[in-house]
Amino acid sequence: MVKRLHNQRVAQSGFTLVEILLVMTLMGMIMTLAFGGLRSVTRSTDRADELIQEQTHLRATQQFLHRQLARSLPLNYLVDDDDQFYVFEGERDRIQFVAPMPGYLGAGGPQVQELSLERSHNGYELVFRHVPLLAYEDGIMRDVEPFTLLRGLDDGEFLFMSLDRDGRLSDWEDEWESPEEIPVAITLDLEFAEDALVTWPMLTISMRIDGTAGRLRRSRRNAEPSGELGRRFDNRQGDELE
Repeated sequence: MVKRLHNQRVAQSGFTLVEILLVMTLMGMIMTLAFGGLRSVTRSTDRADELIQEQTHLRATQQFLHRQLARSLPLNYLVDDDDQFYVFEGERDRIQFVAPMPGYLGAGGPQVQELSLERSHNGYELVFRHVPLLAYEDGIMRDVEPFTLLRGLDDGEFLFMSLDRDGRLSDWEDEWESPEEIPVAITLDLEFAEDALVTWPMLTISMRIDGTAGRLRRSRRNAEPSGELGRRFDNRQGDELE
């Protein structure tokens, strides 16, 4: 009798297989929930870091574009066979102009710079090329190694504004038809892919110089001012003759 009671106490002091399995199941569920929460926090942290990096890069790109375009110079980099004087070229997906470069990106002095939207395996890219003004030749940009400013674009365009001879602002145009002039203002509108972390705030740059300052038609034999600059030149000549 005593031995039977002892065996019952021993049997009652342990855990059954069902109890052990239940405890293991609960522990597994708790660990799964904890691991899932940890993964969620880690993913959110990584996404926040990525968003900060993308926003910082976007802001730096806008500052670079604004600085370069606002410092455009009315210097011709090409005179074609028809004596067309090129100071600024602008199309919907490409612009070319002359401006100084930051010291950390190239040698000093004016350089011919190109910004273009080019198709890639992942939509479009905004790329940048530059070459010293004195070394520029027609078509040389095709051989220049590009620097990619932005990736993952769905679409984009450059728009241009000018002044007419009466001093009135034109509408925005996606084709610049006066290469001997610098636009009064330039807009760059970009659209990122749907899964992008950032959006592009439309960038509009007012040029710091008179848009007609570069309105010079030069031949290889002479130079004839025209436009606003020409009128000022002609008026000065007339005053001197009087």
